[in-house]
Amino acid sequence: MEEVKLQKVSHDGEAVKAIKDCFSGTVGGIAQVLVGQRLQTQPTPKPGQPPLYSSMLDCVRKTSIEGLQVQITPTQSSASTQAQLYSGPIDCIKKIYSSYGIRGIYKGQVISMVREFQGFGGYFFVYEYLLQNAMKKENKNRDQIASWKLLLYGATAGYGMWIPVYPIDSVKSKIQTDGFTPETRQYKGSIDCFVKVYRKEGVRGFFKGFGTCMLRAAPVNASTFLAYEFAMRSIEKF
Repeated sequence: MEEVKLQKVSHDGEAVKAIKDCFSGTVGGIAQVLVGQRLQTQPTPKPGQPPLYSSMLDCVRKTSIEGLQVQITPTQSSASTQAQLYSGPIDCIKKIYSSYGIRGIYKGQVISMVREFQGFGGYFFVYEYLLQNAMKKENKNRDQIASWKLLLYGATAGYGMWIPVYPIDSVKSKIQTDGFTPETRQYKGSIDCFVKVYRKEGVRGFFKGFGTCMLRAAPVNASTFLAYEFAMRSIEKF
């Protein structure tokens, strides 16, 4: 009877931990999007005035104070709105499905899965390796690690994800933005895309926009893991 009770407590504890992980991961994901966009789109300060956000941590703090409100600005002109193919994600799904079926919806799915498996495997491995190593060296619990180290490990994890998968992500983007019909399609599949890009542009063809991605990877992923750890620390108190 005692063994059954212990098993129940163990299962309940695992369930609670899973819920906490999901909640903290959601907070981290929200922070990733908001901080990434806000750091990229913050206005240039006037002479003598400080920038809106002085750092990643400052951006996270101010965003939290504002209640995680996203400011949406109207797009570049009315002409672009008139030329817009889809009014939103639901309309996009409906139109693609009605014209090309389920294969149109899952276009580029295989190459996307390859990117996700490899990319996020490296992403979490790098972060946890650095964090666990710091905990052992400093003889501290997870919630005692300094914030600046969490930022550093998160930024490094971002590089650990993007550096090895960027060529794959480049091919994925080309496949997903390629035409649907034989007349408008440039690539028959992922392998065909790899071959054609390499023949035409060489290795450099797989690294277009790499510098911009690397600049974004550090602040965005640093803030993601910092928000995750802070969320975990907060709910652990309950």
